[in-house]
Amino acid sequence: MKSNINIDARFRAWHRRLAWLLPAFVCLLAICSATEAAPIIRKIEIVGNRRIDSGTLLSRIQSKKGESLSMETIRKDIRAIYGMGGYFENVQVESEPVKDGIRLIFRVKEKPIISEITIKGNKELEEGKIRDVLKARIGSPYDLRQIKRDREAIRKLYRDEGFYFAKIQATAKDDRNKNKKLHYKISEGKKVIIGEIILKGSKQLKPGEIKKKAMETKEHWMLSFISSAGVYKRETLNIDLARIKDFYYSHGYLEVKVGEPEISFKKPKRRTHDRFYEWFEGWGWGKSKIVVTIPIHEGKQYKIGKVRFEGNNAISSEILASSLSSKKGEIFSSEKIRKDISIIAHLYGKKGYAFANGTPLTNLHRETRTVDLTWDIDEGQRVYIGEVNILGNVRTRDNVIRRELRFNEGDRYNIAKIDRSKVRIRNTGFFKDVQIRTNRRPGRQVVDLNVLVKEQQTGSLSFGIGASSTQGLIGSFDVQQKNIFGTGREVNISAVLGGKDSSFNLRFVEPWLYDREVSLGFNLYKNISDYDSFREETLGGGMTFGRALDEYSRGSIGINYEDIHYNNVDQGYNANLIQGQSVSDITLGWKRNTVDNIMDPTRGYLARASAKLAGLIGNAKFNKYYLADRIFIKGPGKITFSENGEVGYIKASSAKEIPVSELYYLGGIESLRGYQYRSLGPRNFFGSLIGGRKMLLSNSEIYFPVAPSAGLKGFLFFDIGKVYDPVTRTVISSYREIDTDGDGFVDTTEAVRSPNITDGNQWKRSYGIGISWRSPAGPIKLVWAKAMNPEAFDNVETIQFSMGTTF
Repeated sequence: MKSNINIDARFRAWHRRLAWLLPAFVCLLAICSATEAAPIIRKIEIVGNRRIDSGTLLSRIQSKKGESLSMETIRKDIRAIYGMGGYFENVQVESEPVKDGIRLIFRVKEKPIISEITIKGNKELEEGKIRDVLKARIGSPYDLRQIKRDREAIRKLYRDEGFYFAKIQATAKDDRNKNKKLHYKISEGKKVIIGEIILKGSKQLKPGEIKKKAMETKEHWMLSFISSAGVYKRETLNIDLARIKDFYYSHGYLEVKVGEPEISFKKPKRRTHDRFYEWFEGWGWGKSKIVVTIPIHEGKQYKIGKVRFEGNNAISSEILASSLSSKKGEIFSSEKIRKDISIIAHLYGKKGYAFANGTPLTNLHRETRTVDLTWDIDEGQRVYIGEVNILGNVRTRDNVIRRELRFNEGDRYNIAKIDRSKVRIRNTGFFKDVQIRTNRRPGRQVVDLNVLVKEQQTGSLSFGIGASSTQGLIGSFDVQQKNIFGTGREVNISAVLGGKDSSFNLRFVEPWLYDREVSLGFNLYKNISDYDSFREETLGGGMTFGRALDEYSRGSIGINYEDIHYNNVDQGYNANLIQGQSVSDITLGWKRNTVDNIMDPTRGYLARASAKLAGLIGNAKFNKYYLADRIFIKGPGKITFSENGEVGYIKASSAKEIPVSELYYLGGIESLRGYQYRSLGPRNFFGSLIGGRKMLLSNSEIYFPVAPSAGLKGFLFFDIGKVYDPVTRTVISSYREIDTDGDGFVDTTEAVRSPNITDGNQWKRSYGIGISWRSPAGPIKLVWAKAMNPEAFDNVETIQFSMGTTF
């Protein structure tokens, strides 16, 4: 004899009719439980399953053999089975008496499986793109709710492509195995593009400015196929209505009203270029052009009246008022208000109030067109730093990260030091993402800080053959590790063969000697360079010590020694004056770096100065001074302005004491663009570059995003510079064109002082456009440059590129 528990989870249709039985059932259950213990489960069976095996189902339920029957556990078991990917349509539980207990039976009914999916009617969108948005796929259970969601996903996909009136139908048929064949029928309709946007009522603010700065919805134009601009998307337009309202708020129009957009299919006023671009595009025909009219009532413009602060004790009202951008008498701006909220939080954060916030309250006076602004300050409590946890580092040791922190456990909370710590950790170049999160301890004035880092590749091994616009064919080998063994130390072994320059270099840097802000570096090198007028071979090495002077500045002192040999000397040089030289020098350096991100700077500056004092040992005696400063300024949107200036000067008692390679030259992608590498400077009578003792250079750039997620930026630039004050060198000539004494004969033994073709004292200018890409192989730059005032002997270069160089 069977005793049915009959718990059916699908009791929606009849549970109301039996609701009156529940109180009686509860009472009966209570009486039974008082007089009789719950039966013991002796066996559990699964009935009705075809695709899902019984073992899988038994592993999901909590009812177990040998345990007492529990109604609560049964309910959980039913929910667990329903939650197994939606494969079951119905679940019932029955009990059957057996010796010393009951047999528990789970009767399940599986949903049919989707055996086939067909899509018809799609002409504009590829079938694969449509299938990508489907969640119900072949092999999935047939779920009407999921299919409805998939139908909406297809409709959204079409709307995003401009087919706003696309219709999607989903039908299903049984196959011979009682499974479902799903069919989507699509009626795409015409693509809807925006021919014109009318901002009806915008008088004080220019419609063009509103469309450009406040709206993502754009009018269709000739190049819309590049960015999909001009496609009608109702969801985006709805967001734009809020953006327009906020744009007016940012200009003081606090009573502005933005109405619902009106959509019409009237033919928009034809612009003069419409016929051309519709013919040019080829796909302009067959699209439905609409006119979007947005009604706007601007209202009055308000200025800020009184500004008050309430609830502030730790910071005076005078300091707050002077720090905020919203001031009395100025036009009210919601954009400034948002900035001021952040400023208040930052001011309090520097004093240890980690959770302080300011709420702006406004009171409009329509008669005077002013709005009183009251800041309600909730200071919270001053907090201190508890534990500092380093998370996410796999290779990098904890101490490498901790030594960059500007705070310690037990310190008072300071948001400025936390922000600075993030910049310092990011500027190591070891991590692609750095976050410092605050975890408040309940009931205590203590916060724990979690430093979360995401490591990036810091080592590379590369072999390559390439070509450069300035060097020709090049073969290279490079092994580099900027974070060897996770210690932060840097090792680099490199060799470059071919082209005009060949080099071999071994370099080691310890940035934190004994975990102190003292750096130590060694390098050995051999360089071979073919200049226009000579071939130079250099063998040398050196050691550099550096030390932090303050939070942003470092000083250094370097000792270097090198032997320089020359051959293949051009006839424009006296061989006696360009013989081999030995150079020993002490270089004093200073650097100040305040940029926000060394890999992608948007604000701050990098200033450098050095003084090379040569002549302790060897026959080269000179002083070489260099000063450079590069400033980054964040512009509107994601635009960044950059200005670089460089000044160089060499002092020596005679030309013989200055190695030719130490003289200044300009030209190249990292110098004055549009001219070949080191091709600008004074030239002698024979047209050979002789270098200069003074150098001036300026690079102005405007960076803008191209593909931010890929690290791709574009930039416009203007360069200007010059190298002048040439070294006067004596030349030996046997040419008959030179008559030293006017007697009609050439004296081949007399030294003749040659006049220069140019002394370099002329400003060279260039402009152009370029692309900068932070590729996995290193930074890459490609520029198109136009030399503005080249001379006949200048080596102009229009296309230039470089790889692996940074600022």
